[in-house]
Amino acid sequence: MLESLKNWRTDKRGFTLVELIISMLVFTIFIGVVSTVYISVTRSLRHASEVRKVYSEARFLMDKITQDVRLYTVDYECLNSPETRESVMYGECRLGTYNYDGQGSYLPLVSTDGLSRIVYLYENDELSVLELEWDETDSIWVGSTGYYTGFQTLGTEAVDLEDVRFSVYPLESPYSYSSFDLDDQYQPSVHVVIAAKSTSTLLTDVLTITLQSTISSRVYGVSF
Repeated sequence: MLESLKNWRTDKRGFTLVELIISMLVFTIFIGVVSTVYISVTRSLRHASEVRKVYSEARFLMDKITQDVRLYTVDYECLNSPETRESVMYGECRLGTYNYDGQGSYLPLVSTDGLSRIVYLYENDELSVLELEWDETDSIWVGSTGYYTGFQTLGTEAVDLEDVRFSVYPLESPYSYSSFDLDDQYQPSVHVVIAAKSTSTLLTDVLTITLQSTISSRVYGVSF
C-alpha cells in the first residue's frame, strides 16, 4: 500500500509552461472577442438612442405645425401683403416674401373667424412661433398669453435645426375665387421640411434626419 501511495504522488503533475501560455492566449482572445462585441452593441444602442431623440424632437415640431395648419388656414392677407399690414409692433407680416416656387422661411396662419393668428418663423437656425389675438376695440393685433414680447423660440435639447422650409400652395388665396359659392372652395396646403442634427458629442459622425409632410387645412367656408 505504501508503494502504491508513493507511485501516486510521483505521477501527479501540474501544468507545463506551454499549456499555461496556450491557456492565457485562448483567454486573451476570448476577452478580446467579448470586448469587441460589447463595444459594438453599446455603440449601436447609443446610435439608436440618438436617432430616437432626434426623431422625437423633430417629430414634435412637425406635429405642432401640422395641428395648427389643420385647425387654422393660411393667412393670405399677411402672406401676400407684408408692406400694407397695420401690425407693426410684432412685424409678423413684414418678414419677407415667398420665392417663385412657393417656398419661404415663415408661415402665417389665421383662424376661421379672423381673430387669431399664428406665425412660424425660421431664422438664425431657430424656429420661433408667435400667437396673436385681434383687439376689436383698438383694431390691432395683440400678443396672446406668453407672447406679449413677440416671437418665442421653440427650444430643442437634443437637436440643432439645420433648415425649416414652408411651401404654400396655392400662393394666391383660393377663398376669394368662389366667394359666392363656398362649396367650390378647396383648402390650401402647406409642405413642411424640417432638417435636424444631433447635438451629441458621443457620436463619431453627425446624425442628421429630414422630415417632410404636406398638410391641408381643414377649414371650410372662409370669406374674409
